Amino acid sequence: MTSHRLQQQLLALTLPVGCLLTPIVANGQSTWVGTTSTDWGTATNWVPGIPAENADIAIADATGSTNNLVLDTSHAIGTYTFGSTGTRTGGFTVQTTTNHILTLNTGIVANGAFTAVGPTMRGNFTVSADQTWDVAGASGVFSDDRGLAVRGSVDVAANVPSGNLVLNGNVTKIDTGAVMLLGLNVTGSGNLVIDQGALKLNAGGSQPLVLGGTGNITVNNSASLYMAKNSGTFDVTRPIVMTGTSAMSIGNGSNTTIASNMAWNGSTHSLSVASTYTFSGAWTGAATVNKSGGSELTLTGNNSGFTGTLNLTAGRVTFGSNFPGAVNLQATGQIGGEAVLSGSVALNGGAIYADPTTPGALTVSGPLTLTGTNTVNLLSTPAVGSSTKVLSYSGAITGGIGNLAAAAGFRNAVFSEPVSGEIELATGNASRTWNGGANWDIGISANWLEGDNLFYQADAVSFGDTGFGSVALTGNLAPSSITINNSLGNDYLFTAAGGNLISGSTGITKSGEGSVTLQGVNTFTGNIAVNAGTFKPGGNQALGGNGKTITVAAGAVFDTNGSMNANRDYDAVITGDGSGDG
Repeated sequence: MTSHRLQQQLLALTLPVGCLLTPIVANGQSTWVGTTSTDWGTATNWVPGIPAENADIAIADATGSTNNLVLDTSHAIGTYTFGSTGTRTGGFTVQTTTNHILTLNTGIVANGAFTAVGPTMRGNFTVSADQTWDVAGASGVFSDDRGLAVRGSVDVAANVPSGNLVLNGNVTKIDTGAVMLLGLNVTGSGNLVIDQGALKLNAGGSQPLVLGGTGNITVNNSASLYMAKNSGTFDVTRPIVMTGTSAMSIGNGSNTTIASNMAWNGSTHSLSVASTYTFSGAWTGAATVNKSGGSELTLTGNNSGFTGTLNLTAGRVTFGSNFPGAVNLQATGQIGGEAVLSGSVALNGGAIYADPTTPGALTVSGPLTLTGTNTVNLLSTPAVGSSTKVLSYSGAITGGIGNLAAAAGFRNAVFSEPVSGEIELATGNASRTWNGGANWDIGISANWLEGDNLFYQADAVSFGDTGFGSVALTGNLAPSSITINNSLGNDYLFTAAGGNLISGSTGITKSGEGSVTLQGVNTFTGNIAVNAGTFKPGGNQALGGNGKTITVAAGAVFDTNGSMNANRDYDAVITGDGSGDG
């Protein structure tokens, strides 16, 4: 016995000093307190000591002033508990370095009543096996950042993500809170399964979010999927499966395309769209989808597998590809596009958008029902004397032209069906001469000489020596032509507050020795002829769309006014002693 005790004492004396000062906790949980620094490998930052590989870790309810934990190398953990009992709400960040990875084997527990972001995980993470992420609190709406944030390592504008999330197992999100993904490249065959609360896809801070891999995003029960592109970029291709009564809410990202295939299973889903989005992936499923939100959603994917119902309750849906499901347009909804709708279509007093520049129209091959008054809006001003095709149909129809009305702003609007199954809208125009006033608007101010003294879209307008001075462009004005013939001293200044502009195919012809200054962010595409006097742009987008020709005749002046400081694509033709001044 004496010899055995002596061997034990000698063995203890020969242990490396570092082992005595840096205890390793095998299998049990270690709690981060952050007493000394942010370094994972410092023993005094943990109680009772540095965790063994694959052990559980917890973050204390109160930690060091830095509230950060930085990996010293790659590690694997069991369960990550946020707070001594999982209910901490104060912010805290686990950070990996560029070349290091934190592997999650078991799951996450964060049961605090979060109203903002609590735990943040930055850098590179691998989910090694199926697990549950339990995040509580309020899930908020698509514009809120709450709950658990898994994001890239840095907040610097970039073209590629600064972090990685590799899903080798399924992650099942439970409880009422939210999980947010930002600045990551998400890969792997594991699924993201949202049973409760919400998953938010975020590309804020000019960060990209790449969401790929062979797994899917499944949103179950009444859980939500949020998308907010913000200032970054989305590359979202991972399939999305909606079940139960789950909801999708998207916004903060105009002109954003989501390429994911979407399966609409279960019963009824809310799809709220608060910014302009395009879904280019395929739609499948037999559920009912209620599209709400004030912004436009364009569908361009292969939707042949969708046999459900799409209710348009707010905002516009533009069909860029054929759609076999039933479509119901409500009084507050909008519909557009030129695809074939092969299911039943009911237009119940909403808004229809048609394009005068194309020969096509929204086509219904299934039963078509028109009730109430559906307002037809033209996306641009039609050519004088032309008609715009509004609807085509080949199936049974209930209702008809009597259930259509042209949107305000057009003169002498008449619907007709010159060929069976082809409904067209013809609009008129007139000539109007400016008589003076503060605003050039549509059908409101009697500031014109002829007829009803009002301007309507596609009218040909002229400005002379009567009523010169400041004229405010009010609305999206689309005349068929603009002629200005003002004498020296009888100058015009066309002002334009945000959202007010001249559009369409019109050009401008300037004559007379007077001066004209045109302000605003205009989009008109016609040419500009300066035959006499001086013409000035009041901003670098005042002259409208690119590709036009600006002709300056002998003796006339085109004064760029120091405003042509952006990329413009105009051809300038100066004849005689005409001049273009900067």
